[in-house]
Amino acid sequence: MHLVFTSVAKKAQAAKMAKSLVRSSLAACVSLSPIESVYSWKNEMIHAREYLLEIKTANPAAVRAWLAKHHPYRLPMIYSQKTTAVESRYAKWVKSAHKR
Repeated sequence: MHLVFTSVAKKAQAAKMAKSLVRSSLAACVSLSPIESVYSWKNEMIHAREYLLEIKTANPAAVRAWLAKHHPYRLPMIYSQKTTAVESRYAKWVKSAHKR
């Protein structure tokens, strides 16, 4: 199982992306969390509220490709991590999402 992470500015954007990822069987589950980000953009310090998407998937490359195509940001933060200590039944469920 892998976790893919990205963030967007608006809750509605996050929800729309999450639903699309699950409907298309690219993700078994997407968790949405409000966050605050501080970053430098075009020589300006930005402090913004965003929504973090934590995407549970068995196919991180496909999720990253989908995000690169559909993300509203010009330079989105997209990264993935392979999980190593996952409850086996949950990992099987995540994997089964790609067979629907």
